[in-house]
Amino acid sequence: MDFKSLQKELFERKFKLDEYMGNTFDIFGSIVKENKLWVVILVILNIWTLYSTTLQNTINTSIRTAASYGDVSNMAKYSGTQLGISFLNTVVSVYSTLFSIMMYSKVVMKIEGRENEYSFKKIFFKFLKIFGLTIMFFAIFFIVMLIPVLIGIIIGTIAEYNYSTVLIVVAISIPVVTWIAVVVIAWIKLLYFRETFYIRDMKIIETYKYNLAISKGNKLRKILPNIVLSLIVLVFALPFLLNMFLFTFLFTSFYVVILIAAVSSIATSAIGIVSIILNSLIFLNVEYNYLKSIDEKKEETQI
Repeated sequence: MDFKSLQKELFERKFKLDEYMGNTFDIFGSIVKENKLWVVILVILNIWTLYSTTLQNTINTSIRTAASYGDVSNMAKYSGTQLGISFLNTVVSVYSTLFSIMMYSKVVMKIEGRENEYSFKKIFFKFLKIFGLTIMFFAIFFIVMLIPVLIGIIIGTIAEYNYSTVLIVVAISIPVVTWIAVVVIAWIKLLYFRETFYIRDMKIIETYKYNLAISKGNKLRKILPNIVLSLIVLVFALPFLLNMFLFTFLFTSFYVVILIAAVSSIATSAIGIVSIILNSLIFLNVEYNYLKSIDEKKEETQI
């Protein structure tokens, strides 16, 4: 693929969705080929993630059974297993984040002809930053959510004494609606933050401001394809999340679950890489046009 021509086109005009997708699939093969080991590890870890969902549900069933019989020994054993699984899932999450940062960097550097600038050290440093940001975000989110949750609890208590169904609905709705509102607002306000942070070397505040600047008039360009890709991923992940394979796991063979997890993992991993490439293309296209518009305004001012 001629990446120089692609970069030129990204700079000259705004792409349509089908052009983004077409170029995404053109890039997909070369990116996977050049990063086979990383991709294979990702697929294996995703298999574990999906499989562990069913495994955890099975263990939860065992814990409840042990609890009903007062079997403290088995409760402790199963709880320990749960902690072990949670730790492994944390490792998977760390790898997935590193993989994402690395892929974003490699895709963009390939398009911009800066492959010699790739540095895993920089990527790891960015990972540490994003880890800190995530903790800070969840801390702020917890504080923000504390007030509506407390209000919900107070209203729920009043509803319990008054046997009011309406108040119970209100008590549940307040924290839920607040949670949805906060998540949606944060998503929109940080729409291009991840790509900017992963791809460009900026300070966090600058990254946020730049993200806001380039997102003006370009929100749907990113939102729509990402919703579609997320729904496709959900199709493969939902059966595990809904515990649909618990019966299979318990009464037939866990190999069946592993096989289904493997197929789903390959699909979700591929979609994940497609998403990274697609978002990289959208980001570059939006950024180039934003920078071009700034240059044009400067020229008009000078004239």
